[in-house]
Amino acid sequence: MTTHRTDTEEKLLSAILNVIIPPSEKMPGAGSPAILEECQRMADGHERFGEAVSVILLALGDEFPEASTVQQTEALRELEITRPDQFELFVEVAYLAYYSDSDVHRHIGWRTGALQPLGWELPPFREDVLDTVKQREPFWRDAD
Repeated sequence: MTTHRTDTEEKLLSAILNVIIPPSEKMPGAGSPAILEECQRMADGHERFGEAVSVILLALGDEFPEASTVQQTEALRELEITRPDQFELFVEVAYLAYYSDSDVHRHIGWRTGALQPLGWELPPFREDVLDTVKQREPFWRDAD
């Protein structure tokens, strides 16, 4: 199920994510557009994440983005105490989305892409390792 968030909700979600993982001179914050989009995709694709995001957005309200950093941090601490399960899932979404972003990978020096691009060659598969298994009688019964 895809949830279409209003501009106000997206602004709120971005503000919350930027408190959890704030931007710096060299690193994007978790509220950057690509990461925000990934959080939304995860919330749409996993009911438990979607519920957590909705609960957190509803609990914080539209005033959160305009609050001071101290007030935002205190509001999130309060939620962590009063709604620990949803808060934990929300933070999980934030971290999963953040650390799957290619810009973040580039900034922290993570190599992305295929696991074997640097010449780590696997030996060719030897089919003869299956010879013993192929000689066994089937231990299942036919479904017919």
